[in-house]
Amino acid sequence: MAALIRYRNAYNSIGTLLVPMLLAACMQAAPIQLPTTALPALQAANQQTTTISALAQWWQPWNDPVLATLLTRVGQQNTDLLAARARLQQTRRELSFVDRQFLPELHFITQDVVAPNGVDTFFQFGFDATWEMDLYGRKQARQRLGESELLKQAAQTRGLLISLTAEVLRSYLEMQAIAMQSDYVSHWLTINQQLESALEKQQQLGLEDRRARWPMQQAASKMRQQLAELQQQQQDNLWRLTVLSGMDQPDAAWAQRRMTTFPMLSLPSLPLSVLESSPGVMQAQAVVLRTAGELGLAHADLFPSITLTGGYFFSHNVTQNHTLQGEFNEAPAFGPNIDIPLLDLHKRLQHLQAEQSGLRASLLEYQSAVRQAWLDTHHDLLAFAAETAQLKEENQQNTQIQDHTLADRQRLQLGLGTTVTVLEDQLHELEHAVQTCQAQLRYSIAYLAVYKAVGGAYLESAEKKSTPMPQRQPG
Repeated sequence: MAALIRYRNAYNSIGTLLVPMLLAACMQAAPIQLPTTALPALQAANQQTTTISALAQWWQPWNDPVLATLLTRVGQQNTDLLAARARLQQTRRELSFVDRQFLPELHFITQDVVAPNGVDTFFQFGFDATWEMDLYGRKQARQRLGESELLKQAAQTRGLLISLTAEVLRSYLEMQAIAMQSDYVSHWLTINQQLESALEKQQQLGLEDRRARWPMQQAASKMRQQLAELQQQQQDNLWRLTVLSGMDQPDAAWAQRRMTTFPMLSLPSLPLSVLESSPGVMQAQAVVLRTAGELGLAHADLFPSITLTGGYFFSHNVTQNHTLQGEFNEAPAFGPNIDIPLLDLHKRLQHLQAEQSGLRASLLEYQSAVRQAWLDTHHDLLAFAAETAQLKEENQQNTQIQDHTLADRQRLQLGLGTTVTVLEDQLHELEHAVQTCQAQLRYSIAYLAVYKAVGGAYLESAEKKSTPMPQRQPG
């Protein structure tokens, strides 16, 4: 009777251990909660309200069909971008195989085996099956590891797309600005030649000193040198666009297209959620996913892993039986393969604690990435505001110079002014027009930098779709 009681107590103890283990095997890991970061709102000069979907094609304010066609061509033909998208597709397809590791596998085997005596040969055939049980969150942990790689690849592809778009737009705008400056410089050289002719006539009449033409000649030499440099920069931009768009020769439409002025731009409202589109923040999210997956595997390694195996094999002595009508030996096999951590349990516990520290570190690094993205965006917003104010000042000065030139022309018509004065006003007006064109280019590049800082402002691309993202903690 006492022995029966001891056996019963032993079975109760085993049951007491098995029930929590079975319950733990069925539990799923908690979802990853990204920490919230308290940051001030992103404020911009000339801010206007618009929808998030309107931010996808943020180059539309220029209303340039040539530019839109160029950007489409870059997205379809750039080899670096095509390679990155192929890598992303490869990672996405590899992720679909993670679930299959926990599905039953069936293998058929045929082989010839020589007996130890070296005389008889046996023909063996049969099948074996294995099934790794999804216990203690192993499947979910491996799924997170695959999703982290997918998110990392998506961030890299997205960053490349944003950089290419920004580089193409900047090169195209520089081409337009150079074309405008070249026209101004060419016109300036023409007016300067007219001014030299007028001064020469006055010198012949003894009204001007011979040295009055020297500053004009020196300025003309500098302008011709500047014009040559602009032409060289134009060729550089043409071939840069050619390479980025995957073409062999520059498109004639790029040089034929001429802007008369740059548009005034207005930034839409930028919610803090746009920071999640930054490739740097997406990279940090990928690290969080990877660390969570490694933590899940470390947690699962504390418990037994069970793999069900089974098979049925047949063996036939082909040496003694020349046909298949002889004797067959059969050997069925079935049973679990259980890996129980006993001797290295302490080591696995230390590994679990290390992964927990790694997850905390990755969450802190994610917060740092969000703060850095906010800081970069805030800096670019301030730079855009400064360029906006500078461009407004240039436009006001340009208006004043034009009014002054118009007044001198009216005095010339009334016989109260001279041709030399009007020509000098025109030269001054063209010089300031070149400065205004340069200010417009800096202003447009500052506008471009803002969207580059926030990850292209919700670029609608294949890289962002179907990409796993960790959940955010409620604020």
